[in-house]
This record gives sequence, structure tokens and C-alpha cells, in this order.
Amino acid sequence: MQFVKALRMNKTIISGCAFLVAVSIPFFAALAWPGKVISVHDGDTITVRNDGGHAVKVRLYGIDCPEMEQKGKWKEQPFAKEAQLFVQALTHKHPCVEIEPMGESYGRVVAIIATTGQKETVQEKIIAAGLGWHYFKYCDAGLQICQNMLKSELAAQWEQAGLWTGEAMPPWEWRHKNAD
Repeated sequence: MQFVKALRMNKTIISGCAFLVAVSIPFFAALAWPGKVISVHDGDTITVRNDGGHAVKVRLYGIDCPEMEQKGKWKEQPFAKEAQLFVQALTHKHPCVEIEPMGESYGRVVAIIATTGQKETVQEKIIAAGLGWHYFKYCDAGLQICQNMLKSELAAQWEQAGLWTGEAMPPWEWRHKNAD
């Protein structure tokens, strides 16, 4: 009798685990989704059309690019336009992207963006070109992308690429300095 009870209990546990696995697989597979870039707002914010046809504003995870002008707040930060044009060129050449959401901020999806067929992420390319900062505060040092961006930023500094040619102020300091 004990054996039959134990068998029933194990069967219930196994069935429950199988159900959880079956439910979890689609959930985790749904985290990353394809899209097509339809606009580039600045170096670290784009709008992507998802498979459902909806426009989704996406903030690029782990980076901060120079600020574009915001009327009544501040003038354009040096290299802001270059960063925007760089992302436009990247996404024009490879408009189909894979979006891996990492969170949400100010109504935008925060995500890692990879263009179709490319090894490096959009973020890594921006940092390597010297057109943005690795945003340590919001990048999990345990993630490979954050480690790659740190290495790319150090290389861009060494090569004096883009904004590293002179005295560049990080956007978080620019915003703070120019806040009302």
C-alpha cells in the first residue's frame, strides 16, 4: 500500500513538473522577438515594428549615447548626431533585428539588439565606434555583452575613436548639469 501511495505521489509530482516545463518553454522562448527598425530617435533609442505590426520604442540596454537637443532643456551634445546617423546606417543596412528584452524604462522596452546575420550587437558596435558610453550603472557585469562593451570602450578610448578624441562629458553628467 505504501508503494502505491508513493507511486501516485511521484506521478503527481512528475506530471506537475512536466506541466511547468511545457508552460515555461514558450515563455522563455518568447522573451526574444524579431522586429524591423522603423526609426532611430538617437544613438540609444529606436522604434521597431514587431511581428504583430505594432511600433515599439526600444532603449538599447547597457549604453548611453550623447544627448540630442531637447528644446527648452539643453542643446545637442557633441557626437549626438553622429551616434544617431551611425545607428541609422547600421539598421538601414540590416533593418531586421532580434530584440532581447531586459526590462522597461519610461514606457520603453530596454533590450539587447542584434541585427540579422551579425555577430556583434548594435550596442557593441556603437561603443567600438566611440559613439557611446558603456552604462555601467545599468549593465549587469556578469553578462557577456557588458564585458564585451567594457573591452570595446577601453579599445575606443585607446584608439581615440569618436567622442574619445577630446574632453567628452558622459550623458548622465550632461543631463544632470543641464536639468532645470
